[in-house]
Amino acid sequence: MAWRRVVTAWLSVWTACFLLWMLLTSTVDHSELIAGIGAAAIAATGFEVVRQHGEPRARPQWGWLKPVPRIPLLVARDTVVVFRELARQLAGGRRRPGRLHIVSLPDVPDESERNARFLFLTVGVSMSPNTYVIGFEPERGEMLVHQLAPRRPSSLVDLFSW
Repeated sequence: MAWRRVVTAWLSVWTACFLLWMLLTSTVDHSELIAGIGAAAIAATGFEVVRQHGEPRARPQWGWLKPVPRIPLLVARDTVVVFRELARQLAGGRRRPGRLHIVSLPDVPDESERNARFLFLTVGVSMSPNTYVIGFEPERGEMLVHQLAPRRPSSLVDLFSW
């Protein structure tokens, strides 16, 4: 029966996660045991949900890794931007709201490739503390991003430029 396979998989993952929790906490304190039971249950449930949805369809391309060397510089720059804004507000400056921006994306007709691209963009763009990805509109070829200190990016080149 299918439900037996699901229960067996869930219990196996739960057991592995709970044992890992116990190994990492190195204690048998009651509060840690309860937290470990809960954390293992959440992990096992998440694992089972992902497993039931099947293998993800994503096909990344090596060319997408070109901006990766610039990401540490962008993170450093945006960290300064965010702390500058924090200092300004702590000094009594008026609060400036963040902004949402629509960024145009190149058309990728293949769904597997588009899924992988969305994943790469979400991780790459959201590493910067000033900018994070809200979502994608594949039909219109757009990505919605939020910036604390707005710079008005209109393309991917703007997001990954120093």
